[in-house]
Amino acid sequence: MIMILMELAERNRHRADATKDDVLQIPMSILTLEDRIAEKYDSIKELTVFGVNEETGQPQAKGFSNQAEAERLQEEISGLNEQKDELVALVGAIEEIFESYGMTPRPMQALSEEISEITNAPRALAFKINSKVRALMDANRGITLAEIWSNPEIMTLETERGQMITRGEGKVANLVTLKDELLPLCKRAGALVQAVRRPGRENTNPARVAQ
Repeated sequence: MIMILMELAERNRHRADATKDDVLQIPMSILTLEDRIAEKYDSIKELTVFGVNEETGQPQAKGFSNQAEAERLQEEISGLNEQKDELVALVGAIEEIFESYGMTPRPMQALSEEISEITNAPRALAFKINSKVRALMDANRGITLAEIWSNPEIMTLETERGQMITRGEGKVANLVTLKDELLPLCKRAGALVQAVRRPGRENTNPARVAQ
């Protein structure tokens, strides 16, 4: 299964703000791990001693020029794959939550922006209504409030604003609930993401550093 968040991370991997997004930082860390794993496989390949298979005449790996170093690299690859598997599982869980809400997976920032957009839309329409009211008052100084609010255009805009508020409240509540479900997974991923960003940091002995 192709993970949508992995595709988003690939497209945004060179954007600094993407690494700060609670959701997107998880697949971004997976990409970092994949790069490190590939580098270590390249190092193992450089250590590989090739010969020729006597039966087929084809090149064949005979061993390593430095067996201990090759084993160390293989152990590191195993550890990186374990980290990657944990993060992949979290990405899968996050995408399942989005799917349960009938939504395409997206960065946390996109959810926050959508909430702000829905919340601010009625306010923007209110400004438009006020502008229309002022225009009516400027055009006719003697106009009454009853005449203003019975104006067809004003009535249409007010009806639209009311409907927008009603629809928006439900959408915002849904998005906030979605975010609340995502946050525990993002928090769980935090330590894993930091371990990827600062490899070996978790194994550092503070007392030894102080010496």
